Formats: sequence, C-alpha cells, structure tokens
Amino acid sequence: MPLESALRVDESVDSIHENPHPSNRRRCFRLATVLPLEIRVQDEHGEMTESREAISTDLSVTGLSFLSDYPIPPCSLLDVKISDLPFMDELIVPADVVRCEKITSENGNESYLVGADFRAYINRQLRTELQRSVTVLQRMKEHKTIPFF
Repeated sequence: MPLESALRVDESVDSIHENPHPSNRRRCFRLATVLPLEIRVQDEHGEMTESREAISTDLSVTGLSFLSDYPIPPCSLLDVKISDLPFMDELIVPADVVRCEKITSENGNESYLVGADFRAYINRQLRTELQRSVTVLQRMKEHKTIPFF
C-alpha cells in the first residue's frame, strides 16, 4: 500500500476510534492499528470463499475490527489471516462476525466496518502470544515506530 494511502487509512482508523460504536463490548484492551489482513468467509455450503484483502482498525486478544469493501453479515464465520505481527509470522484464526456497519468517508467512499470475535477459537498459548504482539505493537505506536503497509 502506498504511504499516502496508508496515511489516509490511519486517519480513518483514528476517526472510527474517536466515535466508537455502542456495540463495542470487548473487555480487553484494544489497540487501534492498521495491519494487512486476508479474509475468507464461509458460504452457504460451508466452503470458504477466496481470500480478499482488508485492513484492521483495531486488535485485541479476543477479536478485531476491520474495513471491508463489501458487507459481511453478522453470525458469518471467517478465517482471518493477520500478517506482520511481532512474535508471529502470521496468524490464521477463525472468527465470528458480531457486527457489520456501513460507513462513508469524507470523500464519499463507502466501506464496511466489521467486528469479529475469535475467543471461541483460540487456546491459552495463542492468546498469550497474541497479547505479547498487541503489547509490542502498542509500544511501537507510542514511539511512532509502526511501519505503514
């Protein structure tokens, strides 16, 4: 992603977090962060669709939110691939969609803010590794050392 696009995405993420959705119920710390994702959705036949790119808006040890160019209905099952996490080359985890909200940017572009929960699919070891990654990303963000993708 070009730097200019990454900066616009980062500004959009900041805007989303300034006005959080009332259904945000996660009790764990969530880090506003832009990470590249690949999303696969389970179809009506139980098969996973081809991967589509998305961008995270936040991440916690129990779930994440991301921007999608298409709607994903609540209760859908996803496979989420998160790249570039500290301590992990990549994380591929199933997740349940808990919300999908249409949003419009200042320039009129429409996208969807999707909230996904992966608590039911991660074990204690993976949760610990994910917590370490989120903590490192938080420190990198505080010191402005997170690379743009």
